[in-house]
Amino acid sequence: MDFLSAWILSPSALPFLCLIWGTQAQQAFRSEPRNLTVRMGATAVLRCEVLRASGTVQWVKDGLLLGPQRSLPGFPRYSMIGTPKRGQYHLQIEKAQLEDDALYECQAGRSESSHAIISGSAWIDMLIPPSKPYFEVDMAAPWVAGKKYTVACIAPDAKPVAEITLYKDGVELTGAESFTMSGSKDKLLNMRAEVTVTALSSDNGRQLACHANNPALFRPVETTMAMSVYFPPQPPVIVGLEREEVKAGRTLILECVSHGGNPLATLHWTKNGDILSMTWDEDTVAQKSSSVLLLKITPADNQAVLCCESVNLVSLSPLSVSRKITVLFEPAEVTLSGSLSAIEGQDLELTCYATSSNPPVQIRWWLGYKELNTSVVVMEEGANGGMTTMSNMTHRVSREEDGLELTCEAFNKGTRFSKTQTSKLSVYWSTVRLVCFATGGNPTGTLTWFKNGRVVTHAQKQTSFDRGVAREVVLVLTASDNMATYRCNAKNEAEKTISAQAKLMVQFPPVSMKITTKQVELRQGQVLTLECLSGSSNPKANISWSLGALRFQGVEQPPRKAEFGGVSVHSSLSLTLSSQHHNQRVICHGHSALLAEGANTFFKLNVLYPPEFKPEQPKQVQVVEDDIATIPLLVSANPEELSCIWRHHREKLVKERDVRYDWLDDNSLEIRNVTRKDAGVYMVKCTNDEGVNQTSIMLDVQCENLHTENG
Repeated sequence: MDFLSAWILSPSALPFLCLIWGTQAQQAFRSEPRNLTVRMGATAVLRCEVLRASGTVQWVKDGLLLGPQRSLPGFPRYSMIGTPKRGQYHLQIEKAQLEDDALYECQAGRSESSHAIISGSAWIDMLIPPSKPYFEVDMAAPWVAGKKYTVACIAPDAKPVAEITLYKDGVELTGAESFTMSGSKDKLLNMRAEVTVTALSSDNGRQLACHANNPALFRPVETTMAMSVYFPPQPPVIVGLEREEVKAGRTLILECVSHGGNPLATLHWTKNGDILSMTWDEDTVAQKSSSVLLLKITPADNQAVLCCESVNLVSLSPLSVSRKITVLFEPAEVTLSGSLSAIEGQDLELTCYATSSNPPVQIRWWLGYKELNTSVVVMEEGANGGMTTMSNMTHRVSREEDGLELTCEAFNKGTRFSKTQTSKLSVYWSTVRLVCFATGGNPTGTLTWFKNGRVVTHAQKQTSFDRGVAREVVLVLTASDNMATYRCNAKNEAEKTISAQAKLMVQFPPVSMKITTKQVELRQGQVLTLECLSGSSNPKANISWSLGALRFQGVEQPPRKAEFGGVSVHSSLSLTLSSQHHNQRVICHGHSALLAEGANTFFKLNVLYPPEFKPEQPKQVQVVEDDIATIPLLVSANPEELSCIWRHHREKLVKERDVRYDWLDDNSLEIRNVTRKDAGVYMVKCTNDEGVNQTSIMLDVQCENLHTENG
């Protein structure tokens, strides 16, 4: 066999064999193998048909005989198929692999009747798909938005070499450079593709994909990698401070929100540069950081700058939002200074001073129920950026004003602030001159005045004349002078005292007026009973009542004896309360027909009532589309603290549902960028501690072009 093989493997011997055997029946190829291209894993069949096969037929792979048996032992994936009787010796290779990439020949060995024959060479070109491609990119640290990075993908061990296409978030990356390199085995090649990528904030979490393809694949193989890109957050915004004006004492609930950023932003609050809070929450689903600040507003916060800063690892500098707040605060003190006693016809000079406030308060003066206008007001800069207010008032007094309450009121209509200081005015009007004369005696006497046994200290100096001495006392008559005994004593070194005296009969109006009630809280619909007690008067005072322009006669009880030899009078008044009575003054008058002057006092009504909509409350509001609609709410209540809920199409209106909604300090509704969908009936329900009330307002939204035509 070895000899035969040698002959078969030596084609130059074939002509010699032909000469020996002549032209007997020769073996010949009906079909010879041809080059094949085979995908890895497929079945390859090289055809070989021999006519008049008489010698041993077998296959040669790269010069190595595979053997004559059809099962081809030693080559489990190889076999010869076909019908031997028909001369079919096809080579079948199952599950083709890289090792099958070789040169093949079909040979028929020499026989007694034929010489050996060898087919033409056929090449099996194996198509080997690339192994799973992989990235070579430094992702140990996340990328930073705006920077450039080199992304490389390797498609290893392919035949022929694979083509690589790179994608970012599904979009093909152009400009990639490719390099071919040796694979892990002979005949296999690696492909390396590189491309430069500029990282974007939008790339975070998105995929880089590498597709590798060659003829061995029906579709490309793919590998992906999620990009982690660091990028700065968006500038923060402050929620909850719609208006820059805030009342002192209010607690603001402010939220600082910064969207985006990887990592999410860290937040902190400052006030005038001082840190208030360094805590925040992160919402990875909504991709935002938020920090809630509770800030109790004090007057010292006026013109303070609130700032929220956001920053993360890749921020070039902190991003911030600042809001300057204007604090509305009331004066801490209101003081009244100056003398409140004067003789009839004299000028009172009084000062009312309100400490710093914002906005500055106004000051007005009341004497009884009459407002005084003779004042000069001076405003100056005060603490916490506010203004102080000082009012200097000059008033010439009359006897009718004796006993009246002088009130200094500091108020601000915008903030509904009011604070008062009240003192009682004392006016002296009737004067009596009592002169004591003493004659004779050696030495002359010393004169001393007494009132009801007590020395009168304000008597004038003693004077002398040719017959003796005299001493005068000027009395400004008061109620205490009624039935008072004034005595003058004369005494010299002889230790003898002589005296003269006079008893005064003085008429005077009530020395005081006082209104009381047993009811602590006054409510709408209740019957209020007021008791007015006049102090001692001579003669008896007549009591009357007034409320605004209305006059009432109360129920008067019999007079009682009182101090200074006078009498006091008690009168009661019953009044059915309504909301219209709130803040009004009920005045009690004490007067006698025999006297020009009288006395007065008042009781200020504080009537509790549920919300009431004023008669001026509009029932319909018209607005042009895209303008700002303001639906006013004219409502009064006591207590004034009330909450109002607005509804449209039965849905409660909240700012979170539509940022176009805004509520003014008086609970009026403001809608920005009005559309026709906003038209319709708006229901508003207001509540305070006393009850609930509601009303409806129609919003009529007109088209802009229609409005223009009508205009």
